[in-house]
Amino acid sequence: MSDLKIDNSEQTLKVTGKGNKQRIIYLNSAVCEAINAYIKIRPKLDKSNKDYNALFLSSRGKRISKRSVQNIIKSELVELVEAEGKESKINNRFV
Repeated sequence: MSDLKIDNSEQTLKVTGKGNKQRIIYLNSAVCEAINAYIKIRPKLDKSNKDYNALFLSSRGKRISKRSVQNIIKSELVELVEAEGKESKINNRFV
């Protein structure tokens, strides 16, 4: 994701990905609220920073990799499944 634009009136997220291809992602109100809450606490970057429009940043203020996002989601899913007392068999194709 190299470009991030959130339109709260339409509840969409516009991202520019590989090859400068733009995609619009439709969000529900809970996701919009969560993203807006995160942006308020997210480290502030100068507009001259190449990672200025990145949604997720590392503790060093750099854009995190796609693989890091996958690892975070997978660990949260495993934790959720274990909290429900079910077997943890998360398929790697989906994470």
